[in-house]
Amino acid sequence: MKIYFAAMIAAMALLLASCSSVTSTPAVSIASSQGIAILPLINLSTTPLAGEQVAAIAESSLRSRGAMELATYQPANATGVGALLATSLNNTSGLSWARESGYQYALSGTVHEWHYKGGPDREPSVAVSLRLTDLNTHQVVWQATSAKAGWGFSSLSTVGQKLVNNLLSKVRVQSNR
Repeated sequence: MKIYFAAMIAAMALLLASCSSVTSTPAVSIASSQGIAILPLINLSTTPLAGEQVAAIAESSLRSRGAMELATYQPANATGVGALLATSLNNTSGLSWARESGYQYALSGTVHEWHYKGGPDREPSVAVSLRLTDLNTHQVVWQATSAKAGWGFSSLSTVGQKLVNNLLSKVRVQSNR
C-alpha cells in the first residue's frame, strides 16, 4: 500500500513538473531606487498585444516587490493595425530613451507563446523570455526563459502572471534603507 502511494505521488510530481520549465542565469540584486525602463517586448505569438500584456504583468510584479522607479516606453508609432500585427520591434529608440531618462536598467524580451491550445480542454499555454540590461555597461545582467501550460480551467492571464512572477523572482529588489 505504501509503495502504491509513493508511486502515485512520484507520478503526480512528474506530471506537475512537466507543465513548466525555466532556464535562467543566476539571480541579480538591484536597489529599489535604481530605475528600470520596461521596453516593448517582441511578440512572436499569434495573439495581438501579448507583449503589452506581459510588460504590464512584469511592471506589477516588480512594483509589488519594491521597485520604485519604473516606466514603460511607448514608441511614437505604436498605434494602428500595423502595431497590433507587428512581430518584432527594434528597441534601439527605447534603449536611447531609457538612457536619456536616467534609468539604470532596461527590461526587454520576447513573448514566444500566449494562447489557448486547441482541443477539448483548451489549456492556456505561455512562453516568455526576459532580460535585464545594465544601461551603463550595455551588459545583460540577468536573463531567463520559461514556458508553462495550465489546466483547462485556468485563465491565460493567470498562467502568464505566475510565469512572469516566477521569472522575475530572480531579480531581487533590495530596499535602500
